[in-house]
Amino acid sequence: SLAEGGSKAKDVVANQVDAVETLDADLAFLSVGGNDGLRFTPIAQFEEAYDQIISRLVGSVPAVGVSGVGDLGMIPRLPALARGVSRIRGRSIDSAIARVVSRYPGVVKSDTWHPMWDAFYDDLDLWCPDHFHASARGHALFARAAIPVAETALDGSARLAVARRC
Repeated sequence: SLAEGGSKAKDVVANQVDAVETLDADLAFLSVGGNDGLRFTPIAQFEEAYDQIISRLVGSVPAVGVSGVGDLGMIPRLPALARGVSRIRGRSIDSAIARVVSRYPGVVKSDTWHPMWDAFYDDLDLWCPDHFHASARGHALFARAAIPVAETALDGSARLAVARRC
């Protein structure tokens, strides 16, 4: 993992994606955007940085999977007024991610607005005591959702490699 907590997409471009390019990785899994949503990065600015990340990953790693951004309004610590705005920001960032991914065949995105995530509304054990970050149980759900994304990306990468050899 090359992740750095608190990063926004521009930070990944500036400080993290270079390291990925030096690895001999079979798969890159990108999860960025929540901090951009909560810190009000302009959507166009986020989308541009995200496109730079994906472009570089696709150029250096055979398989790329990404996590979208879900409902940021479900964060328990947020005041009621901020939840509505955060929900809209999460949807907007997730839509920007989907637009970028659609430009890169083979990149696979998770569905972060699937009803499976509704558990985060009701189960405070999925949150750390700060009621802002996901707990180990919450991260286990994230990991479980990432498995089919990784499998699909790897499968697509393998099929592409076979097609190139033929």
